[in-house]
Amino acid sequence: MSPAIVAIVLFAAVMNVSWHVIVKTSGDPLRMTARSMGGAIAVMTPFVLAAWWATGMAPLSATGWALAVVSGVWELAYFVSVSAAYRRGDLSTVYPIARGTAATGAVVVGIAILGERPDALALVGTFLLLAGGWFVRRPAMGTRSSAVAWALLTGLTIVGYSAVDRVGAREGPPWLYGWALFVVGALLLWTWIAIDARLGVSTWLVRTAGARDGRLARLVARLAARPEAARAGTHPRKPVAADVTVGDPVEAGIPTTSAPAGSDAVRPAEAAPWGRAIVAGLLINGAYLLVLYAYSVAPLAIVSPLRESAVVLATAWGILGLGEREGAAQRIGGAVLIALGGILVALG
Repeated sequence: MSPAIVAIVLFAAVMNVSWHVIVKTSGDPLRMTARSMGGAIAVMTPFVLAAWWATGMAPLSATGWALAVVSGVWELAYFVSVSAAYRRGDLSTVYPIARGTAATGAVVVGIAILGERPDALALVGTFLLLAGGWFVRRPAMGTRSSAVAWALLTGLTIVGYSAVDRVGAREGPPWLYGWALFVVGALLLWTWIAIDARLGVSTWLVRTAGARDGRLARLVARLAARPEAARAGTHPRKPVAADVTVGDPVEAGIPTTSAPAGSDAVRPAEAAPWGRAIVAGLLINGAYLLVLYAYSVAPLAIVSPLRESAVVLATAWGILGLGEREGAAQRIGGAVLIALGGILVALG
């Protein structure tokens, strides 16, 4: 891979971390992402149309348009899963797990589907990616939060849209293909939010998780009371109250903002202002346009893992900037392994 492509991918990785930080620190990651995508598309569309006209109305093939729609569906799954992960877990946990999973999956897809053949160095890098993901995931395994599962799902969605985009970016100008999939993804995301607001799918899931965790808490309380009862030679009629912390506010069904008295709804917090949202959206779209260009001239099994070098920056930001100190040493070590693994895969 040429040094210019390496520089482009690394710069895109830094942009990617930046928008993840903005989304993570917003009150409602999913609505923040929807605002970001909508605002950025409104800003970008005149420039895309001007570029399309200036290049002689360069066409995107019918296959390219179809792949843009498929990728847009994957993008919807990605935004929903990463937003759910950030509502439940730390940036320094979610980001490395998602990116490490994506890098490993990209190698598998590149070999099994796209016919790419990485060498022994790349295989060593894949092993480091897996090991790094395990180290990053370990501090979160002692909690009831489902952030790890959502992060793994996020990584799988990245594998999905990356594989589609590796082909779609070669069906016409990468920037035109990127604009098409951004529009599809944004429309689907706003549609999902509207349907969810009407049907309450997210609220139902939160209540289900809260009921499950409540039952588990009562069971743990009873088990904690039994040794005390055995030592006292009595059997209490009621379980002794125990200080049991299970999951997080979102998992337990606790609203992130106040709701009217008597209301069961879990109301999302306010998303960030439009100005900040548009900045995030431009970072989202700009970073991925650079990646699409890299996909158009280099193999998926090289470009995707190289992007994982950003996990060190994301982990450090989460620990130092957001105060995510639990298991910090393991997270940093795992992030370094993921970054090193991505570099070895790219070199291989």
